[in-house]
Amino acid sequence: MILIYSNYFKNENEKLLDEVYDLINSLIYLNDDDDDNNGIANQEENLEEKLKAVDDQLAEKLDDVIENDEDSVEQIRREVDQSMESCENIINLSKISFPTSKDNYPQIETDYIVYQRCVQICYGFFITGELKHNMDRLPKLISRWILPGLNSGDRKIRNFSVKTLGRYCFPSTQLINVFLKVFIEIIDEEMYNDARIEALIYLLDFLCLHGFDDIKFIDNDHTFQWDSLIIDEPDILKRCKNSDFNEVFTYLLDIFLQEPIHPLEMKMRDLEAYVEHNLFEVTVKGLCKIMDIGHFYDADRFSKLIVTYFAYKNVNLELKQFIKGFFLIYRDTFKKRLRNSFGVSNPFVDSYEDCLNILDQLKYLDSVTETGELIDFFVNNSDNDESHLIIKATHM
Repeated sequence: MILIYSNYFKNENEKLLDEVYDLINSLIYLNDDDDDNNGIANQEENLEEKLKAVDDQLAEKLDDVIENDEDSVEQIRREVDQSMESCENIINLSKISFPTSKDNYPQIETDYIVYQRCVQICYGFFITGELKHNMDRLPKLISRWILPGLNSGDRKIRNFSVKTLGRYCFPSTQLINVFLKVFIEIIDEEMYNDARIEALIYLLDFLCLHGFDDIKFIDNDHTFQWDSLIIDEPDILKRCKNSDFNEVFTYLLDIFLQEPIHPLEMKMRDLEAYVEHNLFEVTVKGLCKIMDIGHFYDADRFSKLIVTYFAYKNVNLELKQFIKGFFLIYRDTFKKRLRNSFGVSNPFVDSYEDCLNILDQLKYLDSVTETGELIDFFVNNSDNDESHLIIKATHM
């Protein structure tokens, strides 16, 4: 539906946002309106009965004025004034009883079906047409509908909230920095389940588009508020206070680049296994992308990609093929345009010793090196003078 509206309004985003609010309001008050209309009808019926009773009293008083002498007219006039005042009071009360505005949203955070549809409408607004962030009403939309959804008890609401917040932040490093710790916290916290995957996807996309230079932690952010009397502040947020973003990012890489514990066949049968494997796969692919673009280089993390390709067992063939393709491209990419950026002549030679150390720590060294495939890999990705150094180091 949002796509239809988007095609109709083209890039008139303010008008499209008006439709978004109308759709949300129609969902919120769909059931409430029926109840309100019935109540208003009953109140109107009661009001008519009360006013009719006052009219009858006024008619009686007027008849008395006609029939009685002048001495009783003054008293009757006072009684008529009292009846008129009673009529005005009834009318005034009716204005209070009949609601004329719907400024206050009902509390629907526990109505997951309605809330999910509202969040989906917000998500549809952000994914259609051009990127949207520089609109005055968007912060209120995000604050009212999306931020509460991050802590919803419903998985779908959490996921759509993360994706909507990601689309909102995507064009602007300023917005990314405001919500950066929110994404970090969701990625790190196990209770968010598969919402962690969406948050990690967006974090890596932010880095692919903007690089690392302008992405940083700031004090005036939207970190979730934790009551220190009830629950301790998450360790990841403490780390964010004491470290810069690059350090926290490499810390997360080290966590998610570990070989998945669950067998691959459990991925589609168990939520924990599904989250673990997807975090691992998203991290591997995202790391390959930001390294190939030239935004990031680290010999230790590059070594872990090599170890993943040659040693890890619980990895699907599609991911290994992706890594292999990255190695083929990265060899030429690095040589042509990244050597000067990172002060490294050849990333494969640079990571050789780290790779062997990691394999040794994981008890994979003997099984991987005995076939000679790993050594051939390093030699084939090295220049002639560098390959001699690798062969020499191998036989030491």
